[in-house]
This record gives sequence, C-alpha cells and structure tokens, in this order.
Amino acid sequence: MIKNLKESCFTLSFLTALAVSFGLLIIIGSHLQHLPPPAFNSDGYWVLPSPPLERISIFAGSHNSQNADNTAVRFYSTTLRQGEGLSLLARQHNLQLATLLSVNAVSDLGSLSEGSEVVIPNQDGINYIVRRFDSLATIARRFEVSEDLLRTVNRLEDRPIRRGLQLFIPSAGLSSRDFNRIVGSHLSFPVAGNVRSFFGEITHGLTATTSHNYGLVFSTIENQTVHAAADGVVTQSGFHSSFGFYVVLDHGHLQSFYGYLNRPALGINSRVRRGDVIATVGRSGLGNGRSLYFSLLKDGKAVDPLLFLK
Repeated sequence: MIKNLKESCFTLSFLTALAVSFGLLIIIGSHLQHLPPPAFNSDGYWVLPSPPLERISIFAGSHNSQNADNTAVRFYSTTLRQGEGLSLLARQHNLQLATLLSVNAVSDLGSLSEGSEVVIPNQDGINYIVRRFDSLATIARRFEVSEDLLRTVNRLEDRPIRRGLQLFIPSAGLSSRDFNRIVGSHLSFPVAGNVRSFFGEITHGLTATTSHNYGLVFSTIENQTVHAAADGVVTQSGFHSSFGFYVVLDHGHLQSFYGYLNRPALGINSRVRRGDVIATVGRSGLGNGRSLYFSLLKDGKAVDPLLFLK
C-alpha cells in the first residue's frame, strides 16, 4: 500500500509540474514576440521602452574572376512567398543581389510581389546580350574573365557567338548606377531566414487575445550574419533588457533597428553599405539565439518592414 501511495504521489507531482509548465507556456506564448513599439525622443534617439512585467518573450557589385565557378551555369525557378524578397533569396542561395536582378531582368524591385516567379542560377554573375562587333575576346577583356571560362560556363564549345545571343558572365556585377537605379529606396533583407512573426495585429490561438507586433521576427540560426538593409550610419549601439544587444542605422528617409544580437563591433558614426555585416545573431536580451528582431521607423513611427524589403 505504501508503495502504491508513493507511486500515486509521484504521479500527482509529475502531473502538477506538467500542468504548471503548460500554463507558463500558454502565458509565454500569448506574449511571444510582441514588444512595445520603438520610437524617437526629442533628441532624435531611438527610445527602447521596457516591456510591462507581464509581457514575456522566450526568443524574444563588384566582381572577382578568381572566384568564378568553372562549371556550366544552370538555372531553376521558384515563386516568391509571403515575407520573401530577392535579397532574402540571394542570401539563402549564397548569391549577390545583383545576380538575381540581372538574371531576372528586374528594372524595378517594386514590381515583384508574392507569387512572382524568380529564376535562380547556380553561381554569381550577370546576363549580357551580345552586341554588334562583339567577339568573345572583347567580352572577356571587358569583364576581366577568360575566353575559356566564358565557353565553359555558357556551353559554347567551339561555336561562334552572334549578335543578340545571351551570355552569362560569371562573377560579374552590375554597375553602381544600374544597381542603385533598380533598388531605389527599397531595403535588403537583413538576415537569411524566414519571417516568423509579421507586423500588425496578431491573434494568439491559445488565449484568443490580440496584440500588435511593431516589427518582424526572423527565424534563423545562431551566429548568422546580420547585414545592413541599406547604406547608412550607426546612430546607436548598446544593450537593452528585452532586445539585447542592438544596432540602429540611419538611412536618411528611414531608420532600421536590429535586436537579439551578439555584441556588435561597429562604433557610433560608423558608415556602412547595403549588405555589410553589422553583427551576428546571438543569445542576448530575450533572444534565444535563433531569432532576429527587425523594425523600421519612418517619420518617427513604426512601419511594416515588408513594405520596403525586397
């Protein structure tokens, strides 16, 4: 009888602990990823409000021919899903954004949206249409690659090239003028990963409550590199109890905020270019090491980053 009583007590204790844990998960889940909105104070600094105590979160174009791939170029297509853009696809496939812009003949990033078909090559480079009086030798000199490499990548063998033929130039990039004309005011995705939490009102399934998410939360891997979404200047860098180590960049018309980082190496007033590594994803603040918190301010108000990320 004593043995049975002990077993019953153990079972009761285990079930009680399990129930308590499940209850905590419900509470945590109801506030997951939804922190108060960042804002600017009168001095122009990003204000990071501390969340209420009841809010809990558990995560919270240049080229180099020496790096050219000596294999024939291959292409496959995919479709943009919600929360994706060319810059994110480029990072996921270890390609330069300029490569996808050129291969897909993109003249305006704003023309791409959910459902758009995107062609992805197996290596970096750009498309080039052979012009009148072009020869393989002149094209090779222009882009500083070898004729043999152009033949291999494009499967030319000994066939001559002709006007109007489309070639793939490995490791080549778009000119700064062409790149900036296409990209315009759009921002690049800051990290390789998927958007796990979107901007706006979100209903929590377990509690049927709603809250407002003032940024995006990307699901990624620990120590993943975090990149500047556009050219800018570091205006703030520090630590916050909820956002952990963070960096704020001023892009002129927009300000971007990156949280849940490892300690950033950049100092205040550091200038960065689009795509530069500014930090890595870390276990700081309420971050679990596999998330990046990303927020944008326009005219001092939080806006949906997906309206600008391409």
